[in-house]
Amino acid sequence: VIPTHNYAVLAAIDDYALAPGAISVGAHESKANFLANHGVRVQHDDNLLVTGGYGPMGNGAAKPDIIAPSNYVSTGRGFLEGTAIPGLMQLPPGYNIAGGTSTATPTTAGAVALLISAARQHGVSFDAYRLRQALMTSGRWVPHLPSYKQGNGVVNLAGAWEALKAMDSVRTPITITSRAPVRHATSHLLAEPGVGVGIFEREGWVRGDTATRTVTVTRTTGPRAPLTFSIGWLGNAAGTYSAPTSVTLPLNRPVEIPVRIAPQATGVHSAILTLDTPGAPGVEFRTQATIVAAQPLAADSGYKSEQKVEIARPGMTHLYYRVPDGVSALRIDVAAPKRRPTVAIM
Repeated sequence: VIPTHNYAVLAAIDDYALAPGAISVGAHESKANFLANHGVRVQHDDNLLVTGGYGPMGNGAAKPDIIAPSNYVSTGRGFLEGTAIPGLMQLPPGYNIAGGTSTATPTTAGAVALLISAARQHGVSFDAYRLRQALMTSGRWVPHLPSYKQGNGVVNLAGAWEALKAMDSVRTPITITSRAPVRHATSHLLAEPGVGVGIFEREGWVRGDTATRTVTVTRTTGPRAPLTFSIGWLGNAAGTYSAPTSVTLPLNRPVEIPVRIAPQATGVHSAILTLDTPGAPGVEFRTQATIVAAQPLAADSGYKSEQKVEIARPGMTHLYYRVPDGVSALRIDVAAPKRRPTVAIM
């Protein structure tokens, strides 16, 4: 179980999250937790912590795998004063509010330990693959969070236990591999230049573009007879991505899936593509698709762009611009009006 790091920007997860069989973890914080720990009221019940690691990986792999609760009371060095928030709380020496993926990861490790304990008590088979698959396929999806920030959703221990039991009835799990185009500043350094496991194109898109990319999938285990999988999407509310509704996969034979991409707004567009076949537990395969539709800085606008954004607590936003070649300087002006405090008389 591996932290994704605490760089809260696109594609900033450390490469060790790609370790085979590893579960990479991002940080989650609830509305109740924000209020209890910080005295702050936030809009949504489920939130990302203010720091964390965002995918996708440089090879287009979907990360994080899961997000888990973070920012809770933990121990520290006993001779140091505990965390203090004026007007809210003062923890005793040796205790503090610990946050980031460094606490979300042991939370997930505890969930894995509980799954292993339950499996041993009930005679259910488990290994690294099954544990990882159980957690990923049962994650609780958060509709307002983009997939490149939440992966497969929030750790759902009860759902993971049901998934692990369901996998116990399968002699050979179905495994599928994928190939997809990747385009960014260092994609030429990949093992196969410009090719990864999921669509990731940070360059070359603006709002209103349309194009088709090909994801090639190969089923490497399971029955010799062809299997038909339904194709679905998670996190594709804007309809940026579309594909056929199903695909039939023979054993060990590559099959191409055309994916149409049509961003209707600037910014990051991410979603998770899923393959699911009846009779098998959970979802058999997931990969991701991410493109960035940048705001052009063009001559006809005087190389200027003005964007107004409103950001709900505890969120942040990221703005992307296509800067012309040869530019030696970029000027950014930010105007943020002061927020007037709201006083409630009870």
